[in-house]
Amino acid sequence: MFDFDHLVLDLRQNEGGDRRILNFLYEFLSGNELVDPSNTSTRSLSIQHADLLKGINGSHSSAALIQQAENYLAKHFIEQEQDRFLAKEQNWHETFDAGVHWAGTPFKGQIYVLTSGKTFSAAADFARILGQMDNVTLVGEETGGANVGRTANMLLNYSLPNTGTMVQIPVIYEEFVQADHVNSKGRGTFPDYYVAPSYTDLLGKKDSSFEFTLQLIKKDLRQGTN
Repeated sequence: MFDFDHLVLDLRQNEGGDRRILNFLYEFLSGNELVDPSNTSTRSLSIQHADLLKGINGSHSSAALIQQAENYLAKHFIEQEQDRFLAKEQNWHETFDAGVHWAGTPFKGQIYVLTSGKTFSAAADFARILGQMDNVTLVGEETGGANVGRTANMLLNYSLPNTGTMVQIPVIYEEFVQADHVNSKGRGTFPDYYVAPSYTDLLGKKDSSFEFTLQLIKKDLRQGTN
């Protein structure tokens, strides 16, 4: 049991990370197992320009790592459609299941999620998924991570030959089936209440999104809403 009725989650400076943690948190907040199907594709089943490759998903590049990545692509992307390869699997939850699940009482109160343009990757996914729940309110700015899809499942780090500039190239594109696809191509997840810090707020170190959320909570309390 919880001795509070309102919960604020701050995802504003969260660049994402391990999606398996997202699954666990969703169980804690909803009481249900996460089902978030997506259509996933790749342009190639092979890793190109291995001589310029410095790393894959943060690990130092090696012949063994490249082979491992290509084996993964060949295993999951087996259906070809024009210039891309498609994965038959839509519910990737089992792939991202760490085997850790919330067995306690889920939180059933009001949830407020703070977002900004620095909310990326799994954090942006989390904001989108939570925003579909009836007891969740999104406050802040449009997320930096896209609402419809993302390209973060396999990242290649290359060093350009002439300048030595490091660039990161995504290999896999994932488009979420349950996302709102209306007028959302190339855009993030929009909050229910748009609150952006002003220049005065920044100078005064005022957290405008959090203070706005506190006012929403006070309003709920006055109306007798848990």
